[in-house]
Amino acid sequence: DIPLEPYTIKTDMSPEEIVNIFNKSLKTVPYAVGINNHQGSLATENRWLMSIVLDLAAKNGFYFVDSRTSPDTVGLDTARTMGIASNWRNIFIDNEKDVDYNKGQLEQAKSVAAKRGYAIAIGHDSKTTYEALVKYMPEFESMGYEFVYASELMFLR
Repeated sequence: DIPLEPYTIKTDMSPEEIVNIFNKSLKTVPYAVGINNHQGSLATENRWLMSIVLDLAAKNGFYFVDSRTSPDTVGLDTARTMGIASNWRNIFIDNEKDVDYNKGQLEQAKSVAAKRGYAIAIGHDSKTTYEALVKYMPEFESMGYEFVYASELMFLR
């Protein structure tokens, strides 16, 4: 079992508990402009729960990136139905804490972007992810790829 993050929203929580967790988590990142699910496979399969979370996101003017941790996610569909700026990730950069692995994932993101015009690649705030980005961003940029904020890619499909 993977340990849960301190502000995990679970499917058995009441709406009040969800609001409380959401608000507590916002205080830890006061300049946030969007949200995504991290370990929330079960939560993102639950339209009722996602409606509560996404309503809170909308009230804060946030966008939503569906990390697609479950093939049965309803996160993106629910967000779009609610009119919330949203999209889904294409690539996880750092499933492994290894700079070479991270480069391979960035190469996959590059391939997706070449086909679709963009790719959303997400990762953790880890040392190896940082090192991979610092090392390989200039190379990718020299090939014409641009790194942008996720907020610039919402509603694209």
